[in-house]
Amino acid sequence: MSSEQERAPLAQGQPDRGPNRQSALAGVSEEELVERAKAQDELALEELYRRFYDGIYFLALRQLRDEERAREVAVESFADAFRG
Repeated sequence: MSSEQERAPLAQGQPDRGPNRQSALAGVSEEELVERAKAQDELALEELYRRFYDGIYFLALRQLRDEERAREVAVESFADAFRG
């Protein structure tokens, strides 16, 4: 991934997970976020993505040993979990 792509995650359909991003839901429990995400709350979906994307990505990367496929698996995991 180029540095330009890393700086433009929203252009790739990924929420901005950067370290300077402040989430309005940062203090909300995971359980509440899941309930809100089930009700299609976009902010809750983004917060869950922000919290868990890296862990899912690195697990997939360890198993697949392919960065692009690991990114696809991570994104697909969220899409499958919260498809409305």
